[in-house]
Amino acid sequence: YRAESDFLAAASKGGRQAAEALATRVGEIQNMLQMHSTEPPIGSILAILFVAVESASDNNQGTAQNIFNLCYQQSFRAAITGGPHRDSVRKLLGAWIRRGEDFQAYQGIMLAMQYEMKDALPPAERLLKNANIQGHMKQYALVAIAKFGDESHLPLLEGALSDDKPIGTWQVNNVNINTQLRDVALASLVHITKQDFKAYGFDRIQLTQPYLFNPITAGFADNTQRTKALDKWKTYRSQAKNAGAEPNAGAKPAP
Repeated sequence: YRAESDFLAAASKGGRQAAEALATRVGEIQNMLQMHSTEPPIGSILAILFVAVESASDNNQGTAQNIFNLCYQQSFRAAITGGPHRDSVRKLLGAWIRRGEDFQAYQGIMLAMQYEMKDALPPAERLLKNANIQGHMKQYALVAIAKFGDESHLPLLEGALSDDKPIGTWQVNNVNINTQLRDVALASLVHITKQDFKAYGFDRIQLTQPYLFNPITAGFADNTQRTKALDKWKTYRSQAKNAGAEPNAGAKPAP
């Protein structure tokens, strides 16, 4: 309030006036960043987040994009990772992330993985259930569920095992590796069930933080390898269901 008393007073009128006040203030701060490279104080960023969460109106994409950008600023990073109000800042950001839909959900997922926040799960679940979402966004929804989810998410991940949307192609030792969305889903399933990536043919998968693994590296050189890996998963699941529990449940994730 000390940082943004005028803005909060304008936003307190609610409804469309709050949305307009938010868009205006976010635009002003974005211009300040671009024109003068002056980082906004943490109080300003938190006031903007508070109004964004409390506003009954949906924020337009440009405003939302700029709000996400503010959450990568150094002052915000310091406040959320080690400041005296760390828990309150995380709760506020978590509320903003959880409400995201479509592209805003994707942006929230990426931000949540940066700050190790399980608030990525609700928007990730919504993206996977939406048939109209593009593959490049769904791949990170899968990774977020692999990172923060548990075995209760297996059916949701398995729903993507038939999705052959192309994610990308990369080359290793003159061999083209083609990655499809179902490959990322399978790698996510392997991680959650604490199995070995290499046992499923993910010999080239690149583990990385904060995203757990690079989705495009969870691919196969041909459909023969892909089919073999998918069949292995089917066998694993069948055995797990017959046994009444997931095998290897106590094993540690593969390095």
